Amino acid sequence: MNDRQQIDTAGLAALLFGFLVGSSLVLPMGIQAKQDSWLALLLGGGASLAVVWLYTALARLFPEQSLVAYSRILLGEWLGRLVGLLYLWYGLHLGALVLRNFGEFLTTSLLPSTPISVCIVTLMLLCAYGVRMGLEPLARASQVMVMLLVVQVAFSTILVAKDVHLENLRPMLEQGPVPVLQAAFGLLSFPFGETVLFALLLPWVRPVGGVKRTVMLTVGAAAIFLAAVHARNVAVLNAHLAGTSRFPSLVVVQFIDVADFLNRLDALIVGNWIVAGFMKVSICLLGTATGLAEWLGGLDYRPLVLPLGAIMAALSILVYDNASAMSAFAAVIWPVYSVPFQILMPLLLLGLAKVCGKPAK
Repeated sequence: MNDRQQIDTAGLAALLFGFLVGSSLVLPMGIQAKQDSWLALLLGGGASLAVVWLYTALARLFPEQSLVAYSRILLGEWLGRLVGLLYLWYGLHLGALVLRNFGEFLTTSLLPSTPISVCIVTLMLLCAYGVRMGLEPLARASQVMVMLLVVQVAFSTILVAKDVHLENLRPMLEQGPVPVLQAAFGLLSFPFGETVLFALLLPWVRPVGGVKRTVMLTVGAAAIFLAAVHARNVAVLNAHLAGTSRFPSLVVVQFIDVADFLNRLDALIVGNWIVAGFMKVSICLLGTATGLAEWLGGLDYRPLVLPLGAIMAALSILVYDNASAMSAFAAVIWPVYSVPFQILMPLLLLGLAKVCGKPAK
């Protein structure tokens, strides 16, 4: 990327916030904790600050290099290239999972007669177009999208206030702290730990000194925002319905009915949620494309966008037999599968950088 593609910390915050709330806004989160899911979100977000500290500390040590580059510096050429390639796979796989989430969401909420492959390919083409435009335009668009998303959530919450029953949030810690801690561990990996993908994009953020503070504040804000949304969902639906619904936020907005006039706002609100999905998939695609371009020797990333997008879309369609298989993978396997990418490898790289005293290049 050239200087025109650099972004400031406000753009980084918008991209990161949209990335975090993307699919997390519509899926049931922390269901093991039942009515305490909001508490699990806060704990998971708080714990993720340690993960954030790992890769932002590496970004400060290597301010003009991505994870792909400083892996080779710290681990040697061959092992470092292998680690970089594994992170490119992680970005591709994560993007495929998010694509499938939103394909299922679209066919459930708006387009039940449309093949899911059509929804997935259409969203991917939009994301590929945005990614080819570059990081700076994507960040500017995200600033507007995030503002609209927050306003929409606040507006819809006000409109369903009459259906909120705070007793649905009680009793707290009914089953003790263990279910909440288990849910928080899952939330640490999805969505908060997934922000490690930004280690591929942080070299283009200026000023470098503001990166760590911006990322930590944004992750904290996203955790509070998501906790509020899921507390609202439980308060409206109760813990059982909020946990068993495939898309509890969609069910909640279907309660909106003001004087038999202001209702049936599902399509408008769903459209706003698709914007959040667009942001998350775009970041996955951009991180993978720029990382691969660097891995191949500093090529222009744009010619790689469409081929990688096609692979991501095909993977999202082929890798899961159905929505149940996708949900089972996300709930059971993904938290364990993500640990090496989100915690172990950044911890190893930072330890090597501190012990070996590797200077930033």
